[in-house]
Amino acid sequence: MPVPVSIAVPVTAESGSARAPMRAAQCRLTCWPGRRSRWRQWLVLLVTTMLLSACGFHLRGAVPLPKVMAVTYIEGTPVLGELGRTLVRNLRDAGAVLTKDPKVATAILVILSEQMPRRVISVNRQGRANAYELDYRLRYTLKTPDGHRLTPPRSVSLQREYTFDPNNVLATGNEEGVLRQDMIGLAVRQMLRQLQTAGR
Repeated sequence: MPVPVSIAVPVTAESGSARAPMRAAQCRLTCWPGRRSRWRQWLVLLVTTMLLSACGFHLRGAVPLPKVMAVTYIEGTPVLGELGRTLVRNLRDAGAVLTKDPKVATAILVILSEQMPRRVISVNRQGRANAYELDYRLRYTLKTPDGHRLTPPRSVSLQREYTFDPNNVLATGNEEGVLRQDMIGLAVRQMLRQLQTAGR
């Protein structure tokens, strides 16, 4: 005998409504396995996808991209590096399709330069560094496959400070590594926000 599958959908009653006490109510959609019900499941999935697309659905935290970046090619940085992996993840989360062929891309994201120098900002009584500052600088531009520039060269700059403990070099090194990753992620999101008006 087929077993029904129930899908629970939370329903919130409006304030002042006669059903207001039922705040934790749930609407259950029961689907019976079988050939006759499969098309209904596909229909529900199709309608849900269309509604999400119409509402401009993006993953939480993703930056909406301009239409010109629908198919993007990344140039100027290896996709397996820290910056490349961060770019790929954020672009895909925002709905872009990444291509390895620049000829089929609708836009080419060119990384012009990336730097993260470290400088001493404090020393102890022995003259040894006990605090550093990381200065991350990212320059980029966006163009079409035929070379038409969609944006002028732009840059993102971030600074972060951290303390250095000579008695715990391993922990300090781990802290710097995490800080570098966070700065790259923040810089990429700032860059994508700057690109929201590209192609308009």
